[in-house]
Amino acid sequence: MTRPTAVLMSLLVAAGCHRRRSAMPEDGGVVVRQDQTRPDAADAGALPSVPYVRKVIRLPPLPRQAKLAQVFIGDEKSPFPWTPPKARKRSRAEARALAERVASEAHSGGDFAALAKRYSEWPLASNNGGALGIVTQGFSGQLPIFPDSVFALKPGEVSEAYQSEVGFHVFKSLPVMHLAHILIRVADGKGSSPPRTQSEARTLAGAIAADLKAGKPFTDEAFEFSDDLSSAGRGGDLGVIDDRGGGLSPAQRMVIANLKVGEVSAPLETPAGIEILERVE
Repeated sequence: MTRPTAVLMSLLVAAGCHRRRSAMPEDGGVVVRQDQTRPDAADAGALPSVPYVRKVIRLPPLPRQAKLAQVFIGDEKSPFPWTPPKARKRSRAEARALAERVASEAHSGGDFAALAKRYSEWPLASNNGGALGIVTQGFSGQLPIFPDSVFALKPGEVSEAYQSEVGFHVFKSLPVMHLAHILIRVADGKGSSPPRTQSEARTLAGAIAADLKAGKPFTDEAFEFSDDLSSAGRGGDLGVIDDRGGGLSPAQRMVIANLKVGEVSAPLETPAGIEILERVE
């Protein structure tokens, strides 16, 4: 062990931040990691020993997500009560021809939002440029209108006209903010967080940041140390975040806005704890 590493490890142990590595499964199966955090805290004179146990299960990746806008063309078979009268008079063949024309205009550089305002018969399309928001592949709670192919579109790409059970669709993939994070919590006095002081959290976050800078995979560090157990099992993956910033603090939004794909932030202090963010996409 080199001297800098030895010094860092001694600081972590003194702070009660035991960085204990768990064995990874050779078969890629389920992993459960249990840690007793700071069992010697009472002796260290910082915080009393708390029976906090961290359990993380290795989870499969999240389904693919996309942020989409669409132009929807209804016809005589569209089931929605809000389908406009002009669409109810349109045959399926006429609807297909119109959708293909819209797709051709979009592929030729036409303004998609303007096309949605002019042609789309989906509610609110004239006001929001056809924006649908974030959709998830295979999610049964959504209408069956999203083919697997739209999840392979790159930001800015437009699909061909697609026929679903409810009509015809032309989709555009919009830029997304796909994030992962490592969250280091501070004691909340209720036993639901590690018995860790703010100073100890900063020390641990700094050590993790050094690991990442040295080339250790973000997914491994998140699995080992993140206190957001719902995302730790997926290597810290938070999925696609709405770039309008719902639920994010101004400081988080500022950090995220400046991150490029593949970049990792410096430790950021938030109300939930100390957070390290990665821009996945």
